[in-house]
Amino acid sequence: MQLGFLPRIVILIGLFGASLGGLYLLAQVLPPLSLPKSIDDVKVDAAILQEFATATYEGWIRTFWVFSVVYMWKQCFGIPGSAFLNILAGALYGPWFGTVLTSLLTTLGSVLAYFMSFFLMEPILNRYASSRLDQMRLQDQDESEEGTSLFMQLLLIRLFPLTPYWFINLASPLVGVPVVPFMTSMFLGCMPYNYICAQAGAILSEIHEMRDIYQQPWILFQVVLVLVLSGAAVIVSKRTKKKQVERDQRKSRKSEEEAVDDESTQHLLRSTFEIMERHQSQQAVDEERQRENIAMSSLDSQHASSHYGNKHDSAIVDMSNYRY
Repeated sequence: MQLGFLPRIVILIGLFGASLGGLYLLAQVLPPLSLPKSIDDVKVDAAILQEFATATYEGWIRTFWVFSVVYMWKQCFGIPGSAFLNILAGALYGPWFGTVLTSLLTTLGSVLAYFMSFFLMEPILNRYASSRLDQMRLQDQDESEEGTSLFMQLLLIRLFPLTPYWFINLASPLVGVPVVPFMTSMFLGCMPYNYICAQAGAILSEIHEMRDIYQQPWILFQVVLVLVLSGAAVIVSKRTKKKQVERDQRKSRKSEEEAVDDESTQHLLRSTFEIMERHQSQQAVDEERQRENIAMSSLDSQHASSHYGNKHDSAIVDMSNYRY
């Protein structure tokens, strides 16, 4: 039985409320905190969590699990503020582990949003965002015709997010994006941004506002380097895909030409065999006629000889009659 529009809304609201209540209960295992909304909030939370996590091994485990669940929840429901959590991850776990962790959590949260949209949100998005969905379908079709693979299309969208992540997560299952390229492109595409934020977390004491992140020379250099490498990878992929398409087209044309040649050869052979068969049939008819002519000639010769013999006998009889 298919759910109607209103029951889907009720289920979504119920999921959000239940998950929010679960987060509140889970957060009770940590010291009092608040979701960071500014750099100052990140600094306060980082100081509290660093002291709690380094005190005992159990404290580190609790901090890790609560941070992971909160991050995936925000990503699943498209709650703003992931940048502050990325910075917090860099402050707690360092830039490298923080980047890998936040990229993995971003991917898992996006997959949860993907399946939530797949099972519940199709009628809702078709009603309120049908034009955006059609635009994504046309964009994917145009990129495919230009020779760009689906994975590279998704990776490009993640690296240069002109469309919000939350809408891409919800729209992808409805425009036919398989879950595997969706996951891999999400994991790789969000890494540069997460790394920049995690780097900022490692130097949190020097950061006072979000714009200060991009005023750090080393971070700015890495941003430019990532953008250049990403653009080069996209260009190389498009050219490689285009060459592959051209090779496939040439092979297809060659196969068609060979098929036409084979068909022409077979037609020529069939025509030759038919001519040979007609020639053999005509030759057999001619031989049969020749045998019949020979047989008729033999009969005529025998008939003539018999007639001549009868005349000779008659002449002998006449001469004998004359003699007497």
